[in-house]
Amino acid sequence: MSLPASGPVLVVPALEKGSGGGHLTRCASLVVELRSLGREAFLFLKDEAGFRRLERLAFADSPDAGWLVGGESLSPSGWAFVVLDRRRTPAGEFRRWAELAPVVGIDEGGRCRKYFDFLIDVIPGTGGQRANIVDASLLPLPKNKPAKKGDNVGFPLRRILVSFGREDNAGLGEATVRELAKKAGGKIEITFIAASLGKPSFKNDTILDNGNIIVKENIPDLAERLGEYDLLITHFGITAFQALYAGISVLLISPTRSHERLARKAGFVSPGIGRRKAKKLAGMVLAEEDCGRAFLEKLRERCDELAERHGLNRPERIGLAELLAGFAPVAPRNCPACGAGFAGKIPVVERFGDRSHVRCRHCGTAARFDFTAAKAAG
Repeated sequence: MSLPASGPVLVVPALEKGSGGGHLTRCASLVVELRSLGREAFLFLKDEAGFRRLERLAFADSPDAGWLVGGESLSPSGWAFVVLDRRRTPAGEFRRWAELAPVVGIDEGGRCRKYFDFLIDVIPGTGGQRANIVDASLLPLPKNKPAKKGDNVGFPLRRILVSFGREDNAGLGEATVRELAKKAGGKIEITFIAASLGKPSFKNDTILDNGNIIVKENIPDLAERLGEYDLLITHFGITAFQALYAGISVLLISPTRSHERLARKAGFVSPGIGRRKAKKLAGMVLAEEDCGRAFLEKLRERCDELAERHGLNRPERIGLAELLAGFAPVAPRNCPACGAGFAGKIPVVERFGDRSHVRCRHCGTAARFDFTAAKAAG
Protein backbone atom coordinates (compact mmCIF):
# COMPACT_ATOMS: atom_id res chain seq x y z
CA MET A 1 0.00 0.00 0.00
CA SER A 2 1.34 3.45 -0.93
CA LEU A 3 1.78 6.15 1.68
CA PRO A 4 -1.10 8.64 2.00
CA ALA A 5 -0.78 12.03 0.36
CA SER A 6 -0.75 15.19 2.46
CA GLY A 7 -3.48 17.72 3.21
CA PRO A 8 -6.75 17.33 5.13
CA VAL A 9 -9.87 15.85 3.52
CA LEU A 10 -13.41 17.05 4.25
CA VAL A 11 -16.23 14.48 3.83
CA VAL A 12 -19.82 15.73 3.46
CA PRO A 13 -22.77 13.28 3.72
CA ALA A 14 -26.42 13.52 2.69
CA LEU A 15 -28.44 14.37 5.80
CA GLU A 16 -31.82 15.47 4.45
CA LYS A 17 -35.02 13.67 5.38
CA GLY A 18 -35.47 10.72 3.05
CA SER A 19 -31.74 10.17 2.54
CA GLY A 20 -31.73 7.29 5.04
CA GLY A 21 -28.70 6.55 7.15
CA GLY A 22 -26.47 4.83 4.60
CA HIS A 23 -24.73 7.98 3.35
CA LEU A 24 -23.97 9.25 6.84
CA THR A 25 -22.74 5.85 8.02
CA ARG A 26 -20.58 5.44 4.92
CA CYS A 27 -19.05 8.90 5.33
CA ALA A 28 -18.35 8.44 9.04
CA SER A 29 -16.71 5.08 8.34
CA LEU A 30 -14.70 6.65 5.52
CA VAL A 31 -13.32 9.34 7.83
CA VAL A 32 -12.37 6.76 10.46
CA GLU A 33 -10.58 4.62 7.84
CA LEU A 34 -8.79 7.57 6.27
CA ARG A 35 -7.45 8.60 9.66
CA SER A 36 -6.36 5.02 10.39
CA LEU A 37 -4.37 5.16 7.13
CA GLY A 38 -2.59 8.32 8.26
CA ARG A 39 -4.63 10.81 6.21
CA GLU A 40 -6.11 13.74 8.12
CA ALA A 41 -9.88 13.70 7.52
CA PHE A 42 -13.01 15.33 8.95
CA LEU A 43 -16.76 14.74 8.77
CA PHE A 44 -18.94 17.78 8.09
CA LEU A 45 -22.28 17.92 9.91
CA LYS A 46 -24.20 21.08 9.05
CA ASP A 47 -25.91 21.61 12.40
CA GLU A 48 -26.78 20.02 15.73
CA ALA A 49 -29.43 17.86 14.05
CA GLY A 50 -26.67 16.16 12.07
CA PHE A 51 -24.77 15.32 15.25
CA ARG A 52 -27.92 13.86 16.81
CA ARG A 53 -28.59 11.84 13.67
CA LEU A 54 -25.13 10.30 13.83
CA GLU A 55 -25.76 9.29 17.45
CA ARG A 56 -29.13 7.69 16.57
CA LEU A 57 -27.52 5.54 13.88
CA ALA A 58 -25.56 3.65 16.55
CA PHE A 59 -22.36 4.19 14.59
CA ALA A 60 -19.94 1.35 15.35
CA ASP A 61 -16.95 3.62 15.99
CA SER A 62 -17.62 6.13 18.77
CA PRO A 63 -17.58 9.62 17.23
CA ASP A 64 -14.48 11.59 18.12
CA ALA A 65 -15.12 15.30 18.50
CA GLY A 66 -11.74 15.86 16.88
CA TRP A 67 -12.94 14.70 13.47
CA LEU A 68 -16.45 16.19 13.53
CA VAL A 69 -16.84 19.73 12.19
CA GLY A 70 -19.92 21.90 11.75
CA GLY A 71 -20.86 25.05 9.89
CA GLU A 72 -19.35 27.45 12.41
CA SER A 73 -16.15 25.49 12.99
CA LEU A 74 -15.38 24.91 9.31
CA SER A 75 -12.11 26.44 8.15
CA PRO A 76 -12.54 28.29 4.82
CA SER A 77 -9.19 27.16 3.40
CA GLY A 78 -6.47 24.56 3.54
CA TRP A 79 -8.45 21.51 2.38
CA ALA A 80 -6.73 19.16 -0.07
CA PHE A 81 -10.15 18.20 -1.47
CA VAL A 82 -13.79 17.81 -0.49
CA VAL A 83 -15.70 14.52 -0.83
CA LEU A 84 -19.45 14.93 -1.43
CA ASP A 85 -21.69 11.92 -0.79
CA ARG A 86 -24.82 14.01 -1.24
CA ARG A 87 -26.93 11.98 -3.70
CA ARG A 88 -27.98 15.08 -5.69
CA THR A 89 -25.96 18.11 -4.69
CA PRO A 90 -27.86 21.43 -5.08
CA ALA A 91 -26.16 23.85 -7.49
CA GLY A 92 -25.61 26.65 -4.99
CA GLU A 93 -24.12 24.32 -2.41
CA PHE A 94 -21.89 22.66 -5.01
CA ARG A 95 -20.42 25.99 -6.12
CA ARG A 96 -19.57 26.88 -2.52
CA TRP A 97 -17.68 23.62 -2.04
CA ALA A 98 -15.98 23.93 -5.45
CA GLU A 99 -14.63 27.38 -4.55
CA LEU A 100 -13.22 25.92 -1.34
CA ALA A 101 -11.23 23.02 -2.89
CA PRO A 102 -11.31 20.37 -5.65
CA VAL A 103 -14.47 18.29 -5.31
CA VAL A 104 -14.75 14.49 -5.52
CA GLY A 105 -18.28 13.12 -5.96
CA ILE A 106 -19.35 9.71 -4.66
CA ASP A 107 -22.40 8.24 -6.43
CA GLU A 108 -23.50 11.72 -7.47
CA GLY A 109 -26.76 11.72 -9.42
CA GLY A 110 -27.65 15.42 -9.57
CA ARG A 111 -27.47 18.01 -12.31
CA CYS A 112 -24.07 19.20 -11.07
CA ARG A 113 -22.50 15.83 -11.82
CA LYS A 114 -20.71 17.03 -14.96
CA TYR A 115 -18.99 19.83 -13.00
CA PHE A 116 -17.32 17.62 -10.37
CA ASP A 117 -13.54 17.58 -10.63
CA PHE A 118 -13.53 13.81 -10.06
CA LEU A 119 -16.37 11.26 -9.96
CA ILE A 120 -16.41 7.83 -8.35
CA ASP A 121 -19.44 5.59 -8.88
CA VAL A 122 -19.20 2.97 -6.17
CA ILE A 123 -22.81 1.92 -6.79
CA PRO A 124 -23.12 1.33 -10.56
CA GLY A 125 -25.58 3.32 -12.61
CA THR A 126 -26.17 6.18 -10.19
CA GLY A 127 -25.30 8.97 -12.61
CA GLY A 128 -25.44 10.06 -16.23
CA GLN A 129 -22.06 11.26 -17.52
CA ARG A 130 -19.45 8.53 -17.11
CA ALA A 131 -17.40 8.66 -13.95
CA ASN A 132 -13.61 8.63 -13.62
CA ILE A 133 -13.92 5.36 -11.71
CA VAL A 134 -16.80 2.86 -11.62
CA ASP A 135 -16.04 0.04 -9.20
CA ALA A 136 -18.49 -1.68 -6.83
CA SER A 137 -15.61 -3.38 -5.06
CA LEU A 138 -14.83 0.01 -3.46
CA LEU A 139 -17.92 -0.47 -1.30
CA PRO A 140 -17.45 -1.21 2.42
CA LEU A 141 -17.46 -4.96 1.89
CA PRO A 142 -16.93 -7.68 4.52
CA LYS A 143 -13.31 -7.75 5.66
CA ASN A 144 -13.20 -11.51 5.23
CA LYS A 145 -14.99 -12.86 2.18
CA PRO A 146 -17.19 -15.79 3.27
CA ALA A 147 -16.29 -19.25 2.02
CA LYS A 148 -18.32 -20.38 -1.00
CA LYS A 149 -21.38 -22.29 0.07
CA GLY A 150 -22.73 -25.44 -1.55
CA ASP A 151 -24.37 -25.56 -4.97
CA ASN A 152 -27.84 -25.57 -3.42
CA VAL A 153 -27.23 -22.39 -1.42
CA GLY A 154 -30.48 -20.74 -0.50
CA PHE A 155 -32.61 -23.89 -0.67
CA PRO A 156 -34.31 -25.00 1.38
CA LEU A 157 -34.77 -21.56 2.89
CA ARG A 158 -34.00 -21.43 6.59
CA ARG A 159 -33.18 -17.80 7.36
CA ILE A 160 -34.35 -14.64 5.55
CA LEU A 161 -33.09 -11.14 6.31
CA VAL A 162 -35.39 -8.18 5.55
CA SER A 163 -33.81 -4.71 5.68
CA PHE A 164 -34.92 -1.49 3.98
CA GLY A 165 -32.54 1.01 5.49
CA ARG A 166 -32.73 3.43 8.39
CA GLU A 167 -35.93 5.19 7.38
CA ASP A 168 -38.08 3.01 5.05
CA ASN A 169 -40.63 5.78 4.47
CA ALA A 170 -42.49 3.53 2.01
CA GLY A 171 -43.08 0.88 4.69
CA LEU A 172 -41.70 -1.91 2.52
CA GLY A 173 -40.05 -3.82 5.35
CA GLU A 174 -43.12 -4.42 7.47
CA ALA A 175 -45.31 -5.21 4.44
CA THR A 176 -42.77 -7.76 3.21
CA VAL A 177 -42.40 -9.42 6.61
CA ARG A 178 -46.17 -9.79 6.98
CA GLU A 179 -46.60 -11.41 3.55
CA LEU A 180 -43.64 -13.76 4.03
CA ALA A 181 -44.94 -14.78 7.46
CA LYS A 182 -48.35 -15.64 6.01
CA LYS A 183 -46.78 -17.87 3.35
CA ALA A 184 -44.08 -19.44 5.53
CA GLY A 185 -46.36 -20.40 8.42
CA GLY A 186 -43.57 -20.11 10.97
CA LYS A 187 -41.31 -22.62 9.17
CA ILE A 188 -38.70 -20.04 8.18
CA GLU A 189 -36.85 -17.65 10.49
CA ILE A 190 -37.38 -14.07 9.32
CA THR A 191 -35.09 -11.39 10.76
CA PHE A 192 -36.41 -7.87 10.24
CA ILE A 193 -34.16 -4.85 10.80
CA ALA A 194 -36.77 -2.22 11.63
CA ALA A 195 -35.99 1.30 10.49
CA SER A 196 -34.29 3.00 13.45
CA LEU A 197 -35.24 6.44 12.12
CA GLY A 198 -38.88 5.39 11.76
CA LYS A 199 -41.40 3.58 13.97
CA PRO A 200 -42.35 -0.02 13.12
CA SER A 201 -45.95 -0.83 14.07
CA PHE A 202 -45.48 -4.42 15.30
CA LYS A 203 -47.33 -3.91 18.56
CA ASN A 204 -49.48 -6.57 20.27
CA ASP A 205 -49.45 -8.40 16.97
CA THR A 206 -49.98 -12.15 16.73
CA ILE A 207 -47.72 -12.24 13.68
CA LEU A 208 -44.75 -11.83 16.04
CA ASP A 209 -45.85 -14.84 18.10
CA ASN A 210 -46.72 -17.16 15.23
CA GLY A 211 -44.51 -16.02 12.36
CA ASN A 212 -41.03 -16.96 13.65
CA ILE A 213 -40.01 -13.31 13.29
CA ILE A 214 -37.04 -11.63 14.95
CA VAL A 215 -37.27 -7.82 15.02
CA LYS A 216 -34.03 -5.89 15.51
CA GLU A 217 -33.32 -2.18 15.42
CA ASN A 218 -29.76 -2.72 14.31
CA ILE A 219 -27.26 -5.49 13.57
CA PRO A 220 -23.72 -4.25 14.31
CA ASP A 221 -21.25 -4.99 11.50
CA LEU A 222 -24.11 -6.13 9.26
CA ALA A 223 -21.82 -6.66 6.27
CA GLU A 224 -19.88 -9.26 8.23
CA ARG A 225 -23.13 -11.04 9.23
CA LEU A 226 -24.82 -11.29 5.83
CA GLY A 227 -23.34 -14.72 5.12
CA GLU A 228 -25.41 -16.14 7.98
CA TYR A 229 -28.61 -15.80 5.91
CA ASP A 230 -29.93 -17.60 2.83
CA LEU A 231 -31.76 -14.63 1.31
CA LEU A 232 -31.69 -10.84 1.67
CA ILE A 233 -34.73 -8.75 0.76
CA THR A 234 -33.98 -5.04 0.45
CA HIS A 235 -34.06 -2.11 -1.99
CA PHE A 236 -31.34 -0.94 -4.39
CA GLY A 237 -28.32 0.26 -2.44
CA ILE A 238 -25.11 -0.64 -0.66
CA THR A 239 -26.47 -3.64 1.26
CA ALA A 240 -27.63 -5.35 -1.94
CA PHE A 241 -24.09 -5.26 -3.37
CA GLN A 242 -22.58 -6.35 -0.06
CA ALA A 243 -24.82 -9.42 -0.18
CA LEU A 244 -23.58 -10.28 -3.68
CA TYR A 245 -20.05 -10.23 -2.31
CA ALA A 246 -21.11 -12.35 0.67
CA GLY A 247 -22.49 -14.97 -1.70
CA ILE A 248 -26.14 -14.91 -0.65
CA SER A 249 -29.18 -14.39 -2.86
CA VAL A 250 -30.71 -10.91 -3.10
CA LEU A 251 -34.26 -9.92 -4.03
CA LEU A 252 -35.39 -6.31 -4.21
CA ILE A 253 -38.56 -4.26 -3.86
CA SER A 254 -38.36 -0.62 -4.89
CA PRO A 255 -39.73 2.36 -2.93
CA THR A 256 -39.56 4.66 -5.99
CA ARG A 257 -39.33 4.55 -9.78
CA SER A 258 -35.75 5.75 -9.49
CA HIS A 259 -34.82 2.78 -7.26
CA GLU A 260 -36.53 0.40 -9.68
CA ARG A 261 -34.72 1.85 -12.68
CA LEU A 262 -31.36 1.48 -10.95
CA ALA A 263 -32.19 -2.05 -9.79
CA ARG A 264 -33.09 -3.18 -13.29
CA LYS A 265 -30.07 -1.45 -14.82
CA ALA A 266 -27.75 -3.21 -12.38
CA GLY A 267 -29.42 -6.56 -13.13
CA PHE A 268 -31.22 -7.26 -9.85
CA VAL A 269 -34.53 -9.13 -9.68
CA SER A 270 -37.47 -7.06 -8.40
CA PRO A 271 -41.24 -7.63 -8.49
CA GLY A 272 -41.79 -3.87 -8.78
CA ILE A 273 -42.53 -0.72 -6.82
CA GLY A 274 -44.33 -0.23 -3.52
CA ARG A 275 -45.95 -2.12 -0.64
CA ARG A 276 -48.44 -3.90 -2.91
CA LYS A 277 -45.59 -5.85 -4.50
CA ALA A 278 -44.77 -7.53 -1.17
CA LYS A 279 -47.46 -10.17 -1.77
CA LYS A 280 -46.06 -10.90 -5.22
CA LEU A 281 -42.58 -11.23 -3.78
CA ALA A 282 -43.73 -13.70 -1.14
CA GLY A 283 -45.38 -15.75 -3.84
CA MET A 284 -42.16 -15.83 -5.86
CA VAL A 285 -40.01 -16.89 -2.92
CA LEU A 286 -42.46 -19.44 -1.52
CA ALA A 287 -44.25 -20.72 -4.64
CA GLU A 288 -46.64 -23.51 -3.64
CA GLU A 289 -45.84 -25.96 -6.43
CA ASP A 290 -42.23 -26.60 -5.38
CA CYS A 291 -41.83 -24.43 -2.26
CA GLY A 292 -40.12 -21.83 -4.45
CA ARG A 293 -37.19 -24.05 -5.38
CA ALA A 294 -37.19 -23.28 -9.14
CA PHE A 295 -37.28 -19.53 -8.54
CA LEU A 296 -34.60 -19.62 -5.83
CA GLU A 297 -32.24 -21.66 -7.99
CA LYS A 298 -32.61 -19.16 -10.85
CA LEU A 299 -32.14 -16.29 -8.41
CA ARG A 300 -28.95 -17.88 -7.09
CA GLU A 301 -27.57 -18.14 -10.64
CA ARG A 302 -28.48 -14.53 -11.37
CA CYS A 303 -26.75 -13.28 -8.21
CA ASP A 304 -23.58 -15.21 -9.08
CA GLU A 305 -23.62 -13.56 -12.50
CA LEU A 306 -24.11 -10.12 -10.93
CA ALA A 307 -21.20 -10.64 -8.54
CA GLU A 308 -18.98 -11.33 -11.53
CA ARG A 309 -20.42 -8.44 -13.60
CA HIS A 310 -19.77 -5.90 -10.85
CA GLY A 311 -16.32 -7.15 -9.89
CA LEU A 312 -17.43 -8.55 -6.54
CA ASN A 313 -15.83 -11.95 -7.04
CA ARG A 314 -12.25 -10.67 -7.13
CA PRO A 315 -10.09 -11.96 -4.27
CA GLU A 316 -7.94 -8.81 -4.17
CA ARG A 317 -9.34 -5.31 -3.91
CA ILE A 318 -8.72 -1.93 -2.33
CA GLY A 319 -11.23 0.07 -0.35
CA LEU A 320 -12.52 3.56 -1.00
CA ALA A 321 -10.51 4.96 1.90
CA GLU A 322 -7.27 3.50 0.58
CA LEU A 323 -7.99 4.98 -2.85
CA LEU A 324 -8.78 8.45 -1.51
CA ALA A 325 -5.85 8.41 0.91
CA GLY A 326 -3.53 8.61 -2.09
CA PHE A 327 -5.30 11.51 -3.79
CA ALA A 328 -3.25 14.70 -4.20
CA PRO A 329 -5.32 16.84 -6.58
CA VAL A 330 -3.76 19.44 -8.81
CA ALA A 331 -6.95 21.09 -10.04
CA PRO A 332 -6.64 24.87 -10.64
CA ARG A 333 -9.64 26.95 -9.59
CA ASN A 334 -8.94 29.46 -12.41
CA CYS A 335 -7.89 29.26 -16.06
CA PRO A 336 -4.07 29.35 -16.28
CA ALA A 337 -4.30 31.52 -19.44
CA CYS A 338 -7.02 34.15 -18.88
CA GLY A 339 -7.77 33.76 -15.18
CA ALA A 340 -11.47 33.02 -15.65
CA GLY A 341 -13.03 31.02 -12.83
CA PHE A 342 -13.07 27.24 -13.23
CA ALA A 343 -14.44 26.16 -9.86
CA GLY A 344 -17.88 24.65 -10.32
CA LYS A 345 -18.51 26.66 -13.50
CA ILE A 346 -17.32 24.57 -16.44
CA PRO A 347 -18.16 20.94 -17.24
CA VAL A 348 -15.54 18.23 -17.43
CA VAL A 349 -15.16 17.11 -21.07
CA GLU A 350 -13.16 13.90 -20.52
CA ARG A 351 -12.62 11.63 -17.51
CA PHE A 352 -9.95 9.02 -16.85
CA GLY A 353 -9.00 6.93 -13.83
CA ASP A 354 -6.45 9.47 -12.58
CA ARG A 355 -7.43 12.78 -14.20
CA SER A 356 -10.13 14.97 -15.71
CA HIS A 357 -9.96 17.43 -18.62
CA VAL A 358 -11.75 20.79 -18.95
CA ARG A 359 -11.78 23.62 -21.49
CA CYS A 360 -12.10 27.30 -20.58
CA ARG A 361 -15.33 28.82 -21.89
CA HIS A 362 -13.71 32.25 -22.29
CA CYS A 363 -10.42 31.57 -24.10
CA GLY A 364 -10.66 27.88 -25.04
CA THR A 365 -7.54 26.85 -23.11
CA ALA A 366 -7.51 23.15 -22.19
CA ALA A 367 -6.60 22.26 -18.63
CA ARG A 368 -5.97 19.00 -16.85
CA PHE A 369 -6.99 18.14 -13.29
CA ASP A 370 -4.58 15.52 -11.97
CA PHE A 371 -5.35 13.09 -9.16
CA THR A 372 -3.08 10.44 -7.70
CA ALA A 373 -5.11 7.24 -7.95
CA ALA A 374 -2.67 4.36 -7.69
CA LYS A 375 -4.30 0.92 -8.14
CA ALA A 376 -7.59 2.55 -9.16
CA ALA A 377 -9.97 0.67 -11.43
CA GLY A 378 -10.58 2.20 -14.83
